[in-house]
Amino acid sequence: MDFSLKRINGENMQYSDSEVESDIQLIFTPGGFNTDLWKHQLRYFSKKYRTICFRPTESNRDFEGERRCLESILDKEDVEEAVLVSNGFGNSIVRDMSSHESVQTTVMTGFRPDMPGKNFYNIFSFMAKRKPKLLRKTLFSQYTDYRVLKDFVEELEVPYYETISSFAEKDMVSGDELSLIIHAEEDRFSSIEDARKLNARLSVIERAGTFCFYEKPQEYNKALSDFLEIVAEKVREQKIKQSAEENRSLIEFEDRKVKATE
Repeated sequence: MDFSLKRINGENMQYSDSEVESDIQLIFTPGGFNTDLWKHQLRYFSKKYRTICFRPTESNRDFEGERRCLESILDKEDVEEAVLVSNGFGNSIVRDMSSHESVQTTVMTGFRPDMPGKNFYNIFSFMAKRKPKLLRKTLFSQYTDYRVLKDFVEELEVPYYETISSFAEKDMVSGDELSLIIHAEEDRFSSIEDARKLNARLSVIERAGTFCFYEKPQEYNKALSDFLEIVAEKVREQKIKQSAEENRSLIEFEDRKVKATE
């Protein structure tokens, strides 16, 4: 998917839209990180669903800036049944926007990672770029192939600590019965017990860590795809019911007109 600088409802952002016609719109949120990390999902889902991905301009990449961009997308007239997907750090933003009238449901990756101290974060970020194997002990599974770690490091743009902490500081809103949490078995920063406390569906990916959508894209995409089928079917049923009600109202209106002229 190609990104271009766009202004949507007053907000400037890097924006990409597959423009595929579908019952639901799939929106991947950056959660403070760069959108390249969603490449496996964008490539896979953009063939079947209208898939949208965005990133705020450089000076607006904290929670509030990303929230404004997401809200401006949801306010578009052609976005009506959105499914918001986030990485672990961005879960707070999709839950914050879950009550928007254009949002059908949300998909969270893990729960909410514990935010390390600023000094540790900066040192780790510096070292991880130079020693990818360090990621296997922290953000990825011990079984992860080195080539995956190397590719991740090459594509990762490390956010400022203040950017990521702005997401972690926000309170989480409880999930709903149709929302989904995809939890990685070896996510050292997210607790499956905390995830189970939310009123949401839960899917577990084995031998994967915090960035499981990059580490195990096939398994992640399968879990997300199965969930989207359920959501899309619900949306189709809602549209059929709405259409039937509108037709019934039209028939009743025509009947009243006929009787009034008799």
